[in-house]
Amino acid sequence: MKVAIVGSGNQGTGLAGLLAKEPDVERIVLADCDAATVETALGLVRGLEELDPTRLELVPAAVDAASAGDVAEAVRGCDVVFNGTIPPFNMPIMRACLDVGAHYLDLFGLPYEGGGVPKDETVGAQLELDEAYRERGILGLPSVGMSPGWTSLAADYMMAGMDTVDSVIIRWADWLDTTAFIAPISPAVLFEEWFGAPYPLRVQDGAPREVDLLASEEHFVFPEPVGPMPVYTVTAHPDIVLIPRFADKPIRLVEEKGGIVLGDLQMKDIWIKAIRAQTGQTQPGPDDSAEQRFAGAFIAPIEFFNLYESGALKDAALSFTTEVVGTKGGRPVKHTCYYTSTLALAQQHLPWASHLVYGTVGGMPIELVLGLGRGRITERGVLSVAQLADTMWLWRAMAARGQIMTETIERPIGL
Repeated sequence: MKVAIVGSGNQGTGLAGLLAKEPDVERIVLADCDAATVETALGLVRGLEELDPTRLELVPAAVDAASAGDVAEAVRGCDVVFNGTIPPFNMPIMRACLDVGAHYLDLFGLPYEGGGVPKDETVGAQLELDEAYRERGILGLPSVGMSPGWTSLAADYMMAGMDTVDSVIIRWADWLDTTAFIAPISPAVLFEEWFGAPYPLRVQDGAPREVDLLASEEHFVFPEPVGPMPVYTVTAHPDIVLIPRFADKPIRLVEEKGGIVLGDLQMKDIWIKAIRAQTGQTQPGPDDSAEQRFAGAFIAPIEFFNLYESGALKDAALSFTTEVVGTKGGRPVKHTCYYTSTLALAQQHLPWASHLVYGTVGGMPIELVLGLGRGRITERGVLSVAQLADTMWLWRAMAARGQIMTETIERPIGL
């Protein structure tokens, strides 16, 4: 099996490390626009104790991900291409896969165009390549991380057992026991979660509706070690589009909420601290955006393990939930699935990976790449992961990697 990873940051490097342990993976191409990033990624993968350098070929590649032709040259000859970049590069990489005949996966596209978001950055644009992918005999699976990705799979699993569905609510929380003001994900992505275009959205009665950010606050109890914390409606996740688009029954409401805790700082505290840090900066230049100034307040996530080794970061965990409310047999029911990834779990599998990296690529992406490379997944076209004919093997494979997944079903007593 030959796999190309475009984007050699945290997620791409984590996936490369997991693939390097698989005996039937013979070649991994690590591609990025930055040569130093590729060398750092290669160094981490080569340092794994389980790596057999006589079996596996690790290939560095310089690539402009905005150029389909450039990407095609880098990934030619590979069976599967994983896109570990950001939405502006989704379509060029998908077109490159059409050129070379390779299967495609990525972590997310945006839900809607508008407010500065071009159509090519949306998951809708990706789905329009369905016929072309079918004709080429390849499969494209956009948005297959935790959210989007596992959340869509969980929603489909729960909705299948219901007669009617009223709402699907996704909630996530990233908890860090730390004294450092570190962004657990890219600071730019952190900004986009709540302040990006077009605005915080829910889908209600089939149409996108704007949500007041502060009024959307909800206190939710996540599994330990995360526990109770406030979450707020986000805009950057395409679950609100993907879940109703592929559902077999109407859904009145689809919404996603998220939150972060950094030590004693909860979400509002983090926003305020980041904004205050901006006011202490020098006068912004003409090219400085609000996003850049907001992001500049944080320690970059690349410092995660430096902070861990210094004791400034003691522990971390990430938790996702998907809740479906509806009816079954004429009775109301609330079914919730939980997914939790911890720092301790990550370190068991990849000593240098964070809870977020292992929780993401050590869940669905690694299993989907292997499933495609081994011929287990036979669908073609561009699909949501929930539309695969067989997904129970995927649940079992994720559990075998230590991902903590549980569920609760609640019905009123006497009904």
